[in-house]
Amino acid sequence: TVTGSADSMQKAAVAAETAATIDQYGVATRVSLCVIYAARGKVADAEAACRQALALQPNSDAAWRQLADVLALAGRHAEAELDHHDCRRAAPA
Repeated sequence: TVTGSADSMQKAAVAAETAATIDQYGVATRVSLCVIYAARGKVADAEAACRQALALQPNSDAAWRQLADVLALAGRHAEAELDHHDCRRAAPA
């Protein structure tokens, strides 16, 4: 969970967006964007960031977990549950 003032959240979003532009293959940056967007109530942007991370690294446990959280936040509980199972299946044994 990310908390902070609106100003600090805006600054974090700008920094993460800049990092994502510079590092086009940064999975961790996109997961961070997902967390920041979700905390700001930008669910569609958060989902897109998670899906971008998963396109880059399909077995990213962090991206799968954040995607499931975002889908649950959006009230899409059935999809969140499916993604949670995908996360567990994708995680290394």
